[in-house]
Amino acid sequence: MIPLDDGAAAAELDRLPVGVRRLCVVGVDGAPTLVAADRYGLVRVWNLETSALRAEINVGSGINGLAADGVGRICVATDMGLAALRLNPSVRAERRETP
Repeated sequence: MIPLDDGAAAAELDRLPVGVRRLCVVGVDGAPTLVAADRYGLVRVWNLETSALRAEINVGSGINGLAADGVGRICVATDMGLAALRLNPSVRAERRETP
């Protein structure tokens, strides 16, 4: 669980182009991480400690459900079915983010 008083709640993040349908906050590799999905299928992932956008993908269909875990797996339920995504560990290594 991420406390709301540790400064993470004050992060400024880029806006999604349309209304947000689902949000999920989880600790990924020890960093508080926000996963947000909009009504057109755009999924964005932010590190809340640094306010850095870690990933973005357009799954092409409205998001109805969203789940994420601590190792970077993201599952989305869309109007067309389910999609399983994963944050690329090599990208985390290039950014010198520790697992």
